[in-house]
Amino acid sequence: MMRGASVLAGLLCVLCAALGAAEPASPDDKAAIGAINDARDIAAAGDALAEAQKRHPNNPKVLDAYLRRAVALGKPQKAFAAAEQLAALQSDHALAQGLLGYCLAMRNSPMEASVATIRAAIIAPDNSGIMFNAGVLAKWKDADPTRAQISPVVAGILQSNLAQWRSRTGFAEGADAADKALALRSQRAMQVQEKIDAAQKKLDALDKPKPLQGKGRKAKPVVDPVEALRAKAAKEQQAAEKQMAAASQAIQKIRTNTPRNADKKTIEGAVAAIQKQQLAYIKAQNARNDAVRRAKAAEAEIAQQQAPLKSAKAAVENLRKEMDRVATAVPVMEWRPPTVDGQAFVDKDSPFAPAAGKGEAASDDGTSKLEAAKALIRNNRPEAAVKILGDIIDRNADSSAATEARTLLDQITQQHK
Repeated sequence: MMRGASVLAGLLCVLCAALGAAEPASPDDKAAIGAINDARDIAAAGDALAEAQKRHPNNPKVLDAYLRRAVALGKPQKAFAAAEQLAALQSDHALAQGLLGYCLAMRNSPMEASVATIRAAIIAPDNSGIMFNAGVLAKWKDADPTRAQISPVVAGILQSNLAQWRSRTGFAEGADAADKALALRSQRAMQVQEKIDAAQKKLDALDKPKPLQGKGRKAKPVVDPVEALRAKAAKEQQAAEKQMAAASQAIQKIRTNTPRNADKKTIEGAVAAIQKQQLAYIKAQNARNDAVRRAKAAEAEIAQQQAPLKSAKAAVENLRKEMDRVATAVPVMEWRPPTVDGQAFVDKDSPFAPAAGKGEAASDDGTSKLEAAKALIRNNRPEAAVKILGDIIDRNADSSAATEARTLLDQITQQHK
């Protein structure tokens, strides 16, 4: 009996939704929807929506029209606020939920994106764009064992619907795209590890222990001649500074102990003694300066000798940082906007959008993505920028864009320590 009642309640909800959809649009609605549909760009569509919302701020038909036009214009991310509003009014609105999931993914909020996407998939399993994103989530679910990005509830819903969703248009394509992203991350990790191994081998060759002189317990590391010169110069500097201090103290003592009304012979003796100490001070000062010069020369030579070792250590450290980033980064998964009336549209603002060339497809050297990442950093969104910078490095690690991307990643890391 209870089950029959819940089924009946569900049917009533569907019937109510159908009746609401069938309700004829008012003249104002038609005019606003027409203005949105005729908009040549997203700014014009936004103006038409704002004008319509002055009269009726919670008009689902107008919001629906704006979402559709935003997707068709290739600007689905501009419809995020409208999608939130429409989803709040109609939680079973597939396009609103699908757009929310997509926009949240673009904003680097995978947990929230997965919830909205699964809601959309349950409502509209025939929408190939939504199914593409569900296919991505199905693969990411298995690659995210800690459930840091996908909640257990969403993972459970995915698992229970896999059998029926696998055959849906777009699902397999999304799963394949996710597989490629995961494989790319693994490949990138292997490439970085190979570089680490080579850098560590070079470091080990440079950082060999010093040979021992003597045998048994009396054996000591052989002292490098330049190190010995630096140590000797440092000792001579200390000795000279002590002599300078002693001469200064002696001069002060002579002056203190010589009375102002002393006889001529006493004064002459004091002057001679002071001159002698001054000469000793100058001699010690010259010795100190010479020792400092020799110590600095030795230090410069030691620094030059140690430069390759220092460089090798820095190379290993930087590569280990890169490995940490690659190993812990969320793979750069491709997401797609929901289809509208069965038609798929490309998000012109997505990092996956094809670059327009002059007469032919432009080469993907990462330059356009690098500019997008810089814009995100300027707008205080470093988390989203990190995702794009990592993708630039992963796709073409030896490009100039990847080199600049690494520099930006280091700056972001330093700022957030």
